[in-house]
Amino acid sequence: MKKVLALTLVALFAALALSGCAQSQIVKTGFVGSSGNSAWSGRFASYRGFEEKRVSGGGNIMCLDYKLAAESGRLRVSVETPDGTPLFSADTGQGDAAYDARFPLTGDNTVFILRVTGERAKNGSFQLEWRFE
Repeated sequence: MKKVLALTLVALFAALALSGCAQSQIVKTGFVGSSGNSAWSGRFASYRGFEEKRVSGGGNIMCLDYKLAAESGRLRVSVETPDGTPLFSADTGQGDAAYDARFPLTGDNTVFILRVTGERAKNGSFQLEWRFE
């Protein structure tokens, strides 16, 4: 009986540990956001970790209009190919950033990953809009 109980507890703890590995890699509080086919935005009290959105489109150039703001910490937006090749990255440092970025697309990729990363970012927001030309 003790062996069955011990094995049950080991299995339970293993399941809990593995389920923790499958969770999102982000901790955010006070978050309100929206996402669509060509836009993604959010406001937050605190933001740590990252979220990704897969976007697709054709053309030779990706245009990314972005606004990043954080009272403290750092907020970053980046674009990469599915295999991890970086195409673009910008961050706030400890201030606001707003730009219209245009960058060439290479290869035959039609799917890209937008990533928003917070490094102890507090009281901030992000607005992203994109198109392909």
